[in-house]
Amino acid sequence: MKTKTFVAFGCSHNPLINKKAEDNLIKVIAETDPDYVICLGDLHEADSASRWPSEYTFTLEDELADVDRFLERIRYASPRSEHIFIEGNHDANIIALNRVSKKIRGLVDYRRRQYDKDGLIINHEFIFHWKCMGRYIYDPKHVFRLGQVGFIHGFETSNAGIKRQAVTLSHEYGLLIHAHTHRPTENAERVYMGTSTPLNYWYADTGCLRNLKPPFVERRNTSRWGHGCIRGEVIITKSPRYRRLWEIENIKL
Repeated sequence: MKTKTFVAFGCSHNPLINKKAEDNLIKVIAETDPDYVICLGDLHEADSASRWPSEYTFTLEDELADVDRFLERIRYASPRSEHIFIEGNHDANIIALNRVSKKIRGLVDYRRRQYDKDGLIINHEFIFHWKCMGRYIYDPKHVFRLGQVGFIHGFETSNAGIKRQAVTLSHEYGLLIHAHTHRPTENAERVYMGTSTPLNYWYADTGCLRNLKPPFVERRNTSRWGHGCIRGEVIITKSPRYRRLWEIENIKL
């Protein structure tokens, strides 16, 4: 049996990332020196592919450049780690149907090499140093797994939906780590049937790294939003073990 360590984060929405949260994440990664650094998606804001009008002035090129800067900091902080990326809904929007004209969709795909006006690759870090291990598709095949721990961006936002997601996309005694809601959990939450019957399924939310009061939610309650990441370890074994083989720590950033 082998034990693997990881740090997972999500929802940076570059270039809208909070700089203090970013600095704190880099510190956690450097101190942990994990086997895996896992980005749970929404790395890009994808404002240019939004269906909703905004007054942001940055371009997709600006987003890619800021993502590149951010990922370079992570790589320098974790040179021995394996770097894993799982697509979020904002990332997927860049190449989704009816978001960008199909005539130029391939030219703005963040998964391909993108160049600035001087011919330099502006998504160098992503292309050469990160492995894409999951598309934004609600399917167990697109869950990245380390033993009993699964990693996704997340699809649900309600309490009932998040619990259903944990059971649908995980395995018994498994933990499903996600982002998406921007609402960090304090610990791993157990799924209950009704109010009193515990199931052997758990879930945890990393929280986000972005600014916490963007204009589109100024009139909504975002008091549960928070900056955070999850640090953990999991025992990897091929033999079945009918008990939890993982531990995590939810860290406020």
